[in-house]
Amino acid sequence: MWTIALSSRKESRLFENAFHPSFSPDGSRIAVDASWAGPRRIWTVDARGRNPEQVSTDVSEAVAHLRPRWSPDSRRIVFQSVEGTRFGVRVVDVASKATVRVVDEPYASLDPVWSPNGRFIYFSSYRGGGINLWRVPVGAEGAAAGPAQQLTTGAGQDVQPSLARDGRKLAFATLKQNADLWKLPLSPDTGRPAGPGEEVVATTREDSRGNWSPDARRIAFNSDRSGDMNVWIASSDGAAPRQITRGAGGDFQPTWSQDGSRLAFFSSRSGHLNVWTAELESGRLTQLTRNRSIDINPFYSPDGRSIAYVSDQGGRLEVWAMNADGSGARPLTSTGVLGHFLRWTGGGTKIVYRCPSFGGAARTLEVPLDGGEPQPLAEVAGGAHMSFSPDFSKVLDVVGHKTIWISPLAGGSPEPVFEFDDPDVRIDYPVWSPDGRWVLFDRFRPQGGDVWLMENLD
Repeated sequence: MWTIALSSRKESRLFENAFHPSFSPDGSRIAVDASWAGPRRIWTVDARGRNPEQVSTDVSEAVAHLRPRWSPDSRRIVFQSVEGTRFGVRVVDVASKATVRVVDEPYASLDPVWSPNGRFIYFSSYRGGGINLWRVPVGAEGAAAGPAQQLTTGAGQDVQPSLARDGRKLAFATLKQNADLWKLPLSPDTGRPAGPGEEVVATTREDSRGNWSPDARRIAFNSDRSGDMNVWIASSDGAAPRQITRGAGGDFQPTWSQDGSRLAFFSSRSGHLNVWTAELESGRLTQLTRNRSIDINPFYSPDGRSIAYVSDQGGRLEVWAMNADGSGARPLTSTGVLGHFLRWTGGGTKIVYRCPSFGGAARTLEVPLDGGEPQPLAEVAGGAHMSFSPDFSKVLDVVGHKTIWISPLAGGSPEPVFEFDDPDVRIDYPVWSPDGRWVLFDRFRPQGGDVWLMENLD
């Protein structure tokens, strides 16, 4: 870690193996993240790099603390916690070392910063489908004092927020990416590749989150090729693309009804993230949930009578279910939900989901639709975006955003089935086709970025 005197341009080396320095408002202390005494934690040193003091602690050595930023009164530090693929926001009191969780959910929350008046913490999150800017009100102790508010709805990745001193202007970077839909032929018997991967839907914009129709002849996906992130469909070879939804905001992650006549998706077009449906023949849109909470990731049941989805209206993200017309909404779990993963099993009587764990690996659980305690399904070493084979004997997952792996559900060693060699490319969201012959997945490639300014914040 180095400092530079702006008047003389003189550089001074302070210490080693520390990152993300942040000066306290009075300039007397520097906060950093460092692994000087074990796992990466938040430390402070004086302006000369002396008198180090560890500020943050954690019960788990698997959790890292990163990117500290001081509060305006120098009493607290906000930082990013990382456990595997789980990114949260915490605040630590510098004097007492007490830590509170501000944002704790399966959706990565990044780059937290304070507002100049100390009343808000701004951060990036992909809880709405894309990576957008959010802010959460905080109380005197740094804990959340209300629900988070979404500030941007663009299709790019909005990151690294920075506020002007008066708190009314917000600068941020938008990272652009190109996303294509690819498919890989698989043997229905073994799940192993039956040929090379091929591009299905490709534009210069983002085409992602593909899902197969029940007859495997069509795919639905979200795309910003028209300017806004909306829902589209195409034939399974990518031909005849057709726009289903239109309008500002964002429409994400469409899934099919069993008869192929409509799509369920989640959208921010109402100002909040809610579940909607679209009738393919008429184009009619229907809003099913009307909450100020986050309602996302809807999936139709096999009989088309119910929709499972993820909602935080009870305080944190859980599995919910409702009738296909939006009535009868009810929570099914109280364990928390990890990622975008929900799947129906048992002919539509149960829902499989991933449960986060602070003390170890995430678990795969199965919860009955009519109520009851979730039960472990299997010890599947999968992530947040697994996909089951049609006969429910195998599971696909992406490891490191580079490789698609297949594992027997009954146990056994996972094996790689597909990988991109390009270091700039990442893949995600594999979806097995209903006939077991294909897997559809996203391929992402970065395309640079821009800096934007948001004004007149209140």
